[in-house]
Amino acid sequence: DSTASDDGGAVIKSDYVPGRWLRQFDGQVNVKDFGAKGDNSTDDTVTIRTAVSYAYRSGVPIVFLPSGTYKISNTIYMTNDEASDFPPSLIGCNVGSSRIISSSSFPAGSPLIDFMGNGQLSSHAKVSGIRFTGRGVNNGYNEVGIRLRGTKGLLISECQLDALQYAVRFHNTDSGVATEYNVVKNCNFEMPMATTLHYYRTGSTSAWSFRGDGIAGSSITHTTDNIPAYYVEDISGQSEKALVYDAPMEITSFGGGSRILFQSNVNSDHRIYGAFREEGELTTIAGGSGKLIIDDYMITLGEIIPGTLQSKGILSIYGPASGAHNGSRITWHATSKWSQTLVSGSTTVDGQILGGVMYSLSSLFFVVITGPDYDYRYLVVGTHNPGTLNVINTIKTYNGSGAGAPQLTINSAGLLVITNYSYNSNYTAVVYETPLGSDSYAATN
Repeated sequence: DSTASDDGGAVIKSDYVPGRWLRQFDGQVNVKDFGAKGDNSTDDTVTIRTAVSYAYRSGVPIVFLPSGTYKISNTIYMTNDEASDFPPSLIGCNVGSSRIISSSSFPAGSPLIDFMGNGQLSSHAKVSGIRFTGRGVNNGYNEVGIRLRGTKGLLISECQLDALQYAVRFHNTDSGVATEYNVVKNCNFEMPMATTLHYYRTGSTSAWSFRGDGIAGSSITHTTDNIPAYYVEDISGQSEKALVYDAPMEITSFGGGSRILFQSNVNSDHRIYGAFREEGELTTIAGGSGKLIIDDYMITLGEIIPGTLQSKGILSIYGPASGAHNGSRITWHATSKWSQTLVSGSTTVDGQILGGVMYSLSSLFFVVITGPDYDYRYLVVGTHNPGTLNVINTIKTYNGSGAGAPQLTINSAGLLVITNYSYNSNYTAVVYETPLGSDSYAATN
């Protein structure tokens, strides 16, 4: 073909003889064959896009990113920004060699890499062996590492993502096609890092499911204070809300301060499974009236604080609601803590159930009630019987305020009720829970 346009990679026009040189590809397309430099200086957006477009149009299964740092000023669309269940894979050497970074002119709120599918067939495409780096978090850029729209069966593995507001976004858009069964595996999410997985539903789409979208293997995340590691955000305005279910969540999380495991702005009951390995203080949140249901287990070396930032959240950290699967457990003598401001009269402490269906007889609670010149501390054992409270030791009673001693009861729902008609807004109840006499705690109905 002597008229084909010179694309700098697959078709090369000779300056000396008529005709065109046609490059023959065997199994993969190398972005450097299309002019990408990877020198951390040149804008490689156009050359990488050209390589990806050629692979997509020609059915070449792999776009290869050799060793280098590739700076881009706009999104790389793996299917030419059109819906297709057959995108090419994007493969690098390893996270120490192949790197994609956003330039200073990269559009705010955009993804570095974008996949768009029809949601009908599993693509079996892969992103692997690449480090993706943005321009930082909480600075208005809101960059996304990898966005998946309407894809099924896509795998992101052996990658590193850092300095991004959203590392991986599962996005259900106006296309009405659900993004499902995509898995992140054996990846590192390094500081500064905001949200690791972002479940995002926009527009008037009927696609509400994020079934099977999650993280597995030996992945590690370093979380940022007060930003959810996993965030479900539904701004579609539809009555049927976004739902994450049958989703793997197997990850080791490091960090300190007020760390948030899971947050949602909808009332759906999200169901996940997997082994959370946590270190340091962790705050877990489920938004609205929805529940976070963990069907497997959580391992922690630190302190778990359910619901302190959203008192309306209903947490099922140790075991899901009655009738659902059990098996959630805390190991390594971890401590759970939640707190609530007390008011005059009776206050039901939200957060967790002390008696009844959620806890076994091995549950040990340390209740601390403090205020101005006021300090009462109790050691309490949870029971199987709603309405029953066993105070096994009154550790401290200090009352210099004349407010009187508190009364502790368990209501029919198994929630702790603290009563004192002399309290004001300066009084607080803090409840700690830890396994009693065992390295692990298993929830039972």
